[in-house]
Amino acid sequence: MSNQDDLLQGKNVKRWLISILTPTAILTGIAILFTWVFLYRLGRQDIFLQVVSFKDIFSFIAFSSVLSIFLFCLVFFTPSIISALILQGSPRNHSDYQKIKSNYVRILLWGSFLAVILFFAFCYFYPANKKPGSAWPVGLFFLANSVICILLNLWFNRHIAQKRSRYLSGWDWWEFVLTIHFFKPTMIGVASWLFVFPMGLLIKTLKFPDGTGNLKEALLLFGLTYFIVIITLVPLLVFIGLKSHIFKRLAIFSCAALMALALVSSLLPVIPAMIINLSMKLSGVMDLTVYRYAVPADKYPAEMFSGKNWSLTESKDTKFHIVEGVNLFSMGTVSLICPKTLPAVLTESMSYRLGDKDFDENLRDKLQQATRRCNIIDKETLLKWQE
Repeated sequence: MSNQDDLLQGKNVKRWLISILTPTAILTGIAILFTWVFLYRLGRQDIFLQVVSFKDIFSFIAFSSVLSIFLFCLVFFTPSIISALILQGSPRNHSDYQKIKSNYVRILLWGSFLAVILFFAFCYFYPANKKPGSAWPVGLFFLANSVICILLNLWFNRHIAQKRSRYLSGWDWWEFVLTIHFFKPTMIGVASWLFVFPMGLLIKTLKFPDGTGNLKEALLLFGLTYFIVIITLVPLLVFIGLKSHIFKRLAIFSCAALMALALVSSLLPVIPAMIINLSMKLSGVMDLTVYRYAVPADKYPAEMFSGKNWSLTESKDTKFHIVEGVNLFSMGTVSLICPKTLPAVLTESMSYRLGDKDFDENLRDKLQQATRRCNIIDKETLLKWQE
């Protein structure tokens, strides 16, 4: 009955997709996507907003938003994705498959916790001001963690190995040993290291209050890292507990990943800010490249661009104000042009302190004060170039 329900659900989803993915919608989407990819390679996403319709812009922003969420989920939950593929690819006809799978999960958890220790050991012996001349320490720690997972596998699955070795011989025995006791534990060791990617995004913007001791900073980083490790494994723990059809398991896996991302976003507001900024950059709505803009002097008084950050000059015919700035927001016929110093303020606003809402509010106030110096300009009257 369960399989019939899963098949019926899959057919309903298929009908819904067919109803919205009409040939016209598909061809329009492909044309918009190819146009954006071409202009993105040229570094001229600003032209994209001028050649597509207002309706298409919103559609592409929606696509960019979904793509940004997908990319962040991919970065955060790669350990779960790889581990799920490893477990899904295990021999289901094996009589001890469930026990092996359970032991693999235990190995992944232990390997992830040990990988955190190795990660901080690497940071301690090779701090930022003493970077090694080669990448061999990174490879060494990857190898060390894989060896640890292999040893853990030999311990947890030792009884299964003894049981199987009694009636396996020749190539069957070697295949069992290499697959179950070497290849898969090695891949689990690699998966347990992939928490460094989300941690890399979060650590570079993490700030500590002045006067915080090294021990307290280390403890906070340990706590944050272990929290991220647990979050990255939530979809996997949900996935392995299901015994339904693969379509339903993948759907629940995706929902678990989105819920886990929403949970960590509620605790670390910098994550939704990163997702939104990435979406705006991908769609071309925000362009933080510094350009020289020519603004009609008869429509926009020079007082709108007072301050040294604008680098205000006049054109030779005095018909235009020449300023340097960035395009913070552009849609339709409106462009929000800001001083060239705004990207630094925007980058600073992405910083955060653990559990310090006042710090976040202060940075947001600084960003809002900086954007008050921005000016709304009609794109049809705006000229720009880059020296």
